[in-house]
Amino acid sequence: MKKLLLLIAAMVLTIGQAAAQKGGSESKEDKIYEVVEKNASFPGGDAACYNWIAQHIQYPALAQEQGIQGRVFVQFVVNTDGTLDDVKAVRSPDPSLAEEAVRVVKSMPRWNPATQNSKAVRSRFNIPIMFRLSAPEENQDAGNGGAAANGDAKAGGQSSNSSAGAEGGDNRVFEVVEKNASFPGGNEACYAWLAKQIRYPAVAQEQGIQGRVFVQFVVNTDGSITEVKAVRSPDPSLAEEAVRVVKSMPKWNPATQKGVTVRSRLNLPIMFRLSAPEQPKKARR
Repeated sequence: MKKLLLLIAAMVLTIGQAAAQKGGSESKEDKIYEVVEKNASFPGGDAACYNWIAQHIQYPALAQEQGIQGRVFVQFVVNTDGTLDDVKAVRSPDPSLAEEAVRVVKSMPRWNPATQNSKAVRSRFNIPIMFRLSAPEENQDAGNGGAAANGDAKAGGQSSNSSAGAEGGDNRVFEVVEKNASFPGGNEACYAWLAKQIRYPAVAQEQGIQGRVFVQFVVNTDGSITEVKAVRSPDPSLAEEAVRVVKSMPKWNPATQKGVTVRSRLNLPIMFRLSAPEQPKKARR
């Protein structure tokens, strides 16, 4: 029986022109925020989220039989009461994996909503969920397929992740770790740094091109960043700019596994969004 490793990482970044954050035709209560002062969170934090998904997700049998694996990007909105809305797979290697990822996210308990100016607001969130099958030789002690899959995934982001390493020895790249790599100062510092450094490509602005670029990279044991690439982008110019700015990032705090610093792979969705044209002010009578 093949084993399953489920790898979850979530980070949502929205970068655009400053005017894009001033709101549009939506009311304040209905507005969906892409960037907030305090992000929405799963009850208990990231580790609890990893464990919950691992315990509830099921690898589609057909996908296992056909050897289909890969990352599903699930997007959803966290409402002010913590309920999840507008859940959809924005990218998936197979419809069956997308369907299962969406199903499990829809069944999640209520989240802690995001806050802006100390008030609960609706916010958009992205979770990449990795469906990965182990190599045949690793299945000798797997036992019951479903139980083994759930058991390994339950180790959450806490497993030794022996089948997830891209390389052998000390150069192994971990997909799931006990303590994730982090930008100095945390997520908010990362958002602020990107917002200051990124430049919206002129040609994309002129042509009205916007959308989310998914950037993947490896954080080395010394915190340096390598293997930076855009795995999905609505336009080459946006991909090039997203990769450029990630490559120029300062050193991160590396991930740790069992108290040891390790290399780890991260995914960073960066949103390029143009503001709506400003409406002419009505003349006072």
